[in-house]
This record gives sequence, C-alpha cells and structure tokens, in this order.
Amino acid sequence: MDATDPPEKRLEILLIEGLSPDATHLGGLLMAAACHVTPSHRHAPLAMLAASGRFDAVVLWRSPANLKSVSWLRNQIPPACDLPALCVCERDELGLAETMTKAGIDAWVTGPQDPGRLAAAVREAIARRVVPPKLDALRRAALRGELDPEALAARDQAALDAAAALLLPLTEAGALDACRAAGAAAAPLLEDIGAIEAARLARDLAEAESRGRVMIYRVLSAMAAARTALRRERAGP
Repeated sequence: MDATDPPEKRLEILLIEGLSPDATHLGGLLMAAACHVTPSHRHAPLAMLAASGRFDAVVLWRSPANLKSVSWLRNQIPPACDLPALCVCERDELGLAETMTKAGIDAWVTGPQDPGRLAAAVREAIARRVVPPKLDALRRAALRGELDPEALAARDQAALDAAAALLLPLTEAGALDACRAAGAAAAPLLEDIGAIEAARLARDLAEAESRGRVMIYRVLSAMAAARTALRRERAGP
C-alpha cells in the first residue's frame, strides 16, 4: 500500500464458531489480521447480532452445524440475510463449490491459513456479495413513460398498500396456507410496480413449505426497502 493511501477499514467479523477448537484458532487468526471479532454459536444471539448492521462479514469453519447456521441466516430479514459469508475448509474436495453455494457461502478457502491470506479472503467474500436490486429498472422506465409523476406515485402507493393489507394481518397469527395465499396475491401487485425483490420473496412465500410467518417478515422488509428506493427515484439524482 502506498504511503499516501488511506488505511484499510478494520473489518467487523461475526464468527460462527460452534464448539470447535478449529473455530477458536480461526478467531485468533482474524484478530491477528487486525479484525474485530465477535463470536456466536447459538441461533438466537446470532440472529440478533447479524441484524444489528455492525458487521462486515460472517466467517466460519466448515462443519455441518456451521453451514446450517449460514443457511438459516439467509432466511432471515435484512440486513442479516445479506451479510457476506466466508467459509474456511480443511481441504478441497469434489463438489465443494456446490456445497458452499447451496449453503449461501460467498467465498471459501482451503488448507492452512495465515492472517494476511484470511483477511484477503474476507474482503473477497465482501466483494462477491451482491445484494439483489430493489427495483426493476426496465419496468420502472416503462412506467415513467406511461404515467405522469403524480399518477405513478399513486400507483406505487396503491400497490404497496394493497400488498401490506394482505400480509400484515398474518404476522401475528397466520396459518401456512393463508401465508401462501397472501404471497400469491401480493406478488403480481409488487411485480406491476417493479418492486422486483419484494415480488421474488412473495413468490417464494407462495410456494413455502414451512416458516410462512418468517417469510412474511422478509417480504415486508423488502417492501420497506422498495418504498425507500421509490422515494429516491422520485427525488431524482
């Protein structure tokens, strides 16, 4: 790094450590790389920490339990589900890439590690993590071509309000069938205004086999993000 370059940001790492001595060693390497490390090995504190918005990435030693924890995080609401994840594996093997991808891992490294290599791998995971766009740019452009700003804002509001009316009553007590029906009804409303990520999650809800109420919160969170994106669009560059 050139003497005139600003120092790299200190990384805030959420370490899914399980109860493995390998994970404890991993935490030591991260601290040696000047990362700030917060360990967690239970779902409840893991969810609370991941939702705090203070972490740059999740790091874990490969184990079935730790991969399951990452898969679980991917089903939570933002920002928890959007955290970049790096998995450290003991060795390379056939099918490793498929295993990592299915678990929601963004980058992985194999073999012995040192602090510098590990920090670089964390930054690679952060660079690879792409949060899905909130709005469909082509659909929004088409709508702006069809409607004046006031009419478009009214259409956006009506669609979001109608979707919320379907979903919100089920957050307190909603059977899975009711949650699925609400997702199926909300998806086309959200697609119509180009709220692409909220619509995708609503379609996932419509096909859910379990955890319907958790998925409703994910749709509602994506809708809130879409509202913010729409306000920015109306405000202009």
